[in-house]
Amino acid sequence: VRGGADRLELCANLLIGGTTPSPALIREAAKLGVPVNVLIRPRFGDFLFTQDEKQAAWQDFEPLCLHDSTLSFASHALFALQNGFEAQGSKYLRKALLLDLRDIMGNTGHEGLHLANMGEAWQAVKAIQ
Repeated sequence: VRGGADRLELCANLLIGGTTPSPALIREAAKLGVPVNVLIRPRFGDFLFTQDEKQAAWQDFEPLCLHDSTLSFASHALFALQNGFEAQGSKYLRKALLLDLRDIMGNTGHEGLHLANMGEAWQAVKAIQ
């Protein structure tokens, strides 16, 4: 990347506060060889999304997630279970619950236990009820 950037912060419609770029633009940016952080905001305005907007966001962006954060599995589980995606939510919840027990990300020993993951996993469990 010209200028020596070590990552990209990617959004569309910056003049209105930024919205999620198209999947095609995300794929093109990923070819540049540096990490790409993508703003997930489907529209301008408030952050109270309709069920249709949540469904579209899940379908568009869940497949693109790298899950390179220790919060990723729990966050995906919580969103999925709160929005009626039971099968996907259960899959991610299992990974979140086993994150430290099985050292899924290879960092439990030197980073300790991931308490934020545990808290969000607990919220996901409560969403099942």
